[in-house]
Amino acid sequence: MMQVPQVPLDEEFRFRCQAFTRWSDEDLQGVLNNAIYATLCEEARYRYFEQLQLLEADRHFPFVLLQSNVRFLAPGKGAT
Repeated sequence: MMQVPQVPLDEEFRFRCQAFTRWSDEDLQGVLNNAIYATLCEEARYRYFEQLQLLEADRHFPFVLLQSNVRFLAPGKGAT
């Protein structure tokens, strides 16, 4: 049987940011659409690189993200 991954403690992360969802990101049960996770991660990645001053003057990334993976541990709930 597959083991559920352990979620790290908050203090183990180098960076945290608050992300907001929209009503359209959820289904009728209030569960986030799976594609929204990638959008939220992208927003957090942008803010992290902005904090590290890795963005160029025109606010573009000087590199490309090749791959991302998401492991869903539980249904995500939005703010509503």
